[in-house]
Amino acid sequence: MSMPEDQNSISGWPSGINPVPYLDRLTIDFFERNQLESMFFLLNAVTDGILCIDREGRIVYSNPAARNLLGYSQFELRSASVAELLGDANAWALLLQQVMSGEIVATDRHQMTHKNGIPIHIVITAVPVKHNQETENALIVFRDTMPGVLASLSLTEREKLLQGIFELLPSGVILLNHQGRVLRLNGTARKILQLDHQDIRGHALEADRWKAQRVDGSSVALEESPFLLSLHDNQIHKEMLYLESVQRYMLVNAQPLQIRSAGRTSQLVIATFTDINEQYRGHQRMQGAIELNNEINRLLTDLLTERGAKETIQTALSGVSELTDADFATIGTFDMDTNTVLFDNFFSTEDPAMQPESFRVPLEDLPCSPDPDKAGMLQPGSYDHEDGPWMPEFMRTGLRTFLCAPIYSEDALLGVVYLFRRVPAPFTQEDIANMHNLTPVLSAAISKSGYEKKLNELATTDPLTGLANRRTFFTELEAEMERSRRYATPISLLMLDLDHFKLINDRFGHLAGDEVLCEVARIMRERTRKTDVVARTGGEEFMILLPESRLAGAIRTAQKLRQSIEELIVQYYDQSVQVTVSIGAAELGATETLHEFYARLDGLLYRSKNSGRNQISHEE
Repeated sequence: MSMPEDQNSISGWPSGINPVPYLDRLTIDFFERNQLESMFFLLNAVTDGILCIDREGRIVYSNPAARNLLGYSQFELRSASVAELLGDANAWALLLQQVMSGEIVATDRHQMTHKNGIPIHIVITAVPVKHNQETENALIVFRDTMPGVLASLSLTEREKLLQGIFELLPSGVILLNHQGRVLRLNGTARKILQLDHQDIRGHALEADRWKAQRVDGSSVALEESPFLLSLHDNQIHKEMLYLESVQRYMLVNAQPLQIRSAGRTSQLVIATFTDINEQYRGHQRMQGAIELNNEINRLLTDLLTERGAKETIQTALSGVSELTDADFATIGTFDMDTNTVLFDNFFSTEDPAMQPESFRVPLEDLPCSPDPDKAGMLQPGSYDHEDGPWMPEFMRTGLRTFLCAPIYSEDALLGVVYLFRRVPAPFTQEDIANMHNLTPVLSAAISKSGYEKKLNELATTDPLTGLANRRTFFTELEAEMERSRRYATPISLLMLDLDHFKLINDRFGHLAGDEVLCEVARIMRERTRKTDVVARTGGEEFMILLPESRLAGAIRTAQKLRQSIEELIVQYYDQSVQVTVSIGAAELGATETLHEFYARLDGLLYRSKNSGRNQISHEE
């Protein structure tokens, strides 16, 4: 796509601002002609997808949120027709006609298609843009109807996760929005509702697809179904019903979900259909089926609502422990790079807060080591001796009998789950069956936990060095200052700046400069305590928080860092790069504010810079 010859000279744009390199002259003309220059930056910041279209419905501009949601680049969308993205051409023609006649149009009856073919059910608001009293353009604002934590994932990741949760479960699963429209459902639910050949997503259920009776033989109308009742009164509803469509007794369990996204709350309902026809006449078996249904429903609810990474795994472990009457449970996540399994998630029925020290075990050293050719393998066992390097930790707590299963997603090993009992009573076939039914949920929990960890890392760490970022550092600093005031403990800070770093970038290139930053960050981690907080707070600026450290201790740490960095030689291809660092060191004063503390430290750093660099400045 062509570039403007001189972007800084374009009229209407603030001086010195480059209006994004991929904008062409036609797009810029659109914003200038409609006096939307100031809106351009707003459109790029909002989380809703926005398409700017002309009178024929062709795309003039798309914001980053729209491109991310649809999977296309700005270049690919430029001059494309919105009609090509929407599933219903007739509905789009009507919407275009209305908005171009000057009306604001809002509808939730549309479906867009991602570049990879995945349908996205959306709500649309179309706003006319007038020029000289005539509507020549429109803004199409749209958002996916699946909000919540999952909205922070890419569309591909979200669909993969939802499919992993829904499709592999033994129960039918259906997710409804506040209007009773179907957002998601799995294959089992399609069969139960006789929807094998219909795309029901985005539509409400039809009454003639629902024929149900209670145990006493009375009919249950669609509006009396557990999921619509839950939608209307925001309560949990569960009932055993005979569904004529499949001629089976089913336990229908519906639960409301409150999901917050972008400052708004959405009301959803998730319903599960579990076949209990075989267990209907056996009370004990019937109770087990009901418990399984309840647990699947609860775990799905927790997975779809906002929870932290740790809480997601804890919920899954709690659920599977209750179903199998286990005393202790742990999930290990598989690291393909090291071929090891990290165990850092534990659940005890006696003490849910119990969290042993995490540990890592080579995959081949595990009892019940997963076999890639047996993705569905489940294996009970017991031990009375040290079967592996990790067993003593559990033996000391009196655990003896275990049940284990590998957790897969699309043939890729995600981790391993172990359930333990203190008594030597073996796990039964029913326990194994329950475990088998819940492994897809555990798989989803691990996947979701992984995504949340990635999102958290992006929000709190510097992507180049892996150190804490500026925001995280100052949050930690404020908290540590509060503790220092409360308990009268000292804290000190170091502010470090690499000397003549611009010359390194100019002489060796920015990639070499990045390598230097990463090596300096490594030295800072190695030469500081685990309790210290090391952060990259600017381009070549770093800060280190030293809790419970007097100035003398901070100076010793600074001396080690200065010397180690001076001796550092970074090999970048055939070039040897060296760097030095200037440091300011200070201890927090008794009545000093954060602003005063930072300003004093900044002054000490500049004293080092102005005194010849590669030195430490501090107050006596």
